[in-house]
Amino acid sequence: MASIQKVKNYLGYWFQLGKPVHIDGGRLISRPAPVIEGNRFSRAFSQCWQEIMAQQGRNCYLEGTSETIEQLLSSQWEIIDCARCSMPMAVHVVMPVAQACPCDDLVTWPNDQLPAPRLPVSSKEHLENLKARLNR
Repeated sequence: MASIQKVKNYLGYWFQLGKPVHIDGGRLISRPAPVIEGNRFSRAFSQCWQEIMAQQGRNCYLEGTSETIEQLLSSQWEIIDCARCSMPMAVHVVMPVAQACPCDDLVTWPNDQLPAPRLPVSSKEHLENLKARLNR
């Protein structure tokens, strides 16, 4: 089962590559920008996530995929890294079949010349961890 945080992270990665999410069966298409502000997801991302959760993910899906956010939050789906591009992708746990990664329709991806999408990072926490490692 993909946790709520894993599904949020999944969307966050793909939003950074310009993939939109279709909400309410495509009546609303959202591509929040920026995705990250400092050490957290942006206000635009949070608003998009709230719109998705207001519908409990029903009829909401990332462009280029067939599974809904509601399905991803069920125990039948897992988020793993794509073997081709290392980005997160959803796979059906109960009866695994060949799933296409959302990168499948991005002609310019993977691209090792560009910085890879990332999650928000707390600089303070990162520096504290480095400090602790150096003190050992």
